[in-house]
Amino acid sequence: MKFFLTIPIIFFAAFSFADISGKVIKVTDGDTINIRDHDDKTLNIRLAGIDAPEMSQPYGKESRSHLLGLIHGKEVVIETKKKDRYGRIIGTVYHDGKDVNLIQVQAGMAWWYEYYKDQQSPEDQLLYSTAH
Repeated sequence: MKFFLTIPIIFFAAFSFADISGKVIKVTDGDTINIRDHDDKTLNIRLAGIDAPEMSQPYGKESRSHLLGLIHGKEVVIETKKKDRYGRIIGTVYHDGKDVNLIQVQAGMAWWYEYYKDQQSPEDQLLYSTAH
């Protein structure tokens, strides 16, 4: 009987964070966006594995502008990881199958956030750590 009781718990835990999709309605800065999902909910997304300058810091506006050009008004898929202490969903953003988080790093508009590398696959750790 214990086996049958644990299956729903495991199933729920495995799918408590799933991919979500929606249209980008706001780009706050180089690593934070808002999307409107298909249930018409606004979700605040923090791009996982990267850190970008704040708007008041040097290159903050350039970083935001770059991300704006990549995805504002476009449909994206977010591979969710977790929520942060501010309630934002942490995830990897994909547009047309491309990793937008990685593109920000490759363009020099954000840095790889090495502190959180354990939340990335070994392949992503290598991609992000060597992106310039």
